Amino acid sequence: GNMCTGAAHHQWDKSMIIAHVINTSYTPVDKRKFVHAGAFYLMCKFLHFCTGWLSNQCRFAHSQVEKAVWMLERDTNISREDLVTITASSFQNTQSQGQPHFQPQAQGGATAGAWGTEPSRSSTPSSEPQGVESPSINLSQFCMTCWGKGQKSGEDGKKDKCVRGHSNFKHNSVFLSMPAGKEIRSLPGILQVGMKPILCANYPKCTRPICTHPHGEEEREIWMYMLKNKINSLRALCDHIQETQKSKTRKISVGESVVSVWGQNA
Repeated sequence: GNMCTGAAHHQWDKSMIIAHVINTSYTPVDKRKFVHAGAFYLMCKFLHFCTGWLSNQCRFAHSQVEKAVWMLERDTNISREDLVTITASSFQNTQSQGQPHFQPQAQGGATAGAWGTEPSRSSTPSSEPQGVESPSINLSQFCMTCWGKGQKSGEDGKKDKCVRGHSNFKHNSVFLSMPAGKEIRSLPGILQVGMKPILCANYPKCTRPICTHPHGEEEREIWMYMLKNKINSLRALCDHIQETQKSKTRKISVGESVVSVWGQNA
């Protein structure tokens, strides 16, 4: 029935709670108190000592895990049941180092795995210097709150806020391929080196809460670049692009013509 398996047989719908589990550590995640699209979540200053947390009355997050889950629910509208199912499946696949068991439909109506496998490469070392190559698509990070209003606001130095004052920039941000301004989603953790992502067959009308297929060629190119270079986050990719661009910039010598330098780099 709709009861828990404990001796007290609590009603499952009213008593259910999800938790992040790692080793023997459990971090509970309560239900969001704010569920509108523009909700912004702050940390409770009392954390686990909050008296309102025990009675489920506090509106603030009590751990970074809880805050991250709330933002995921806000941005994807995923149900908690689907979230538990997907994360459990992802964990099992990671543990077994195998590919996912489900097989979504690829473009053209043909059934295919979620990912293809890149052909084996020659073991001959590449003559191209490692760590210098950068993707052909430029990636920039902007404030998500401002982007929702049609504005592109970068980070204010290293202050973890955007130039318009919105805080928590590192978490409240969106990544765009420039100059097109297309949103790029984070690389799914289930993807592994050697896999070749296949475009989503339902894009741009995909309604999956969490789709592990790239939505467009730009996103696929960025994901493949991240896999190839073992870059785990879009933030790290932005830093990587900036470093590679700096390494390719040559300083102009005293008395040297700017026009001649531009002609050499063209």
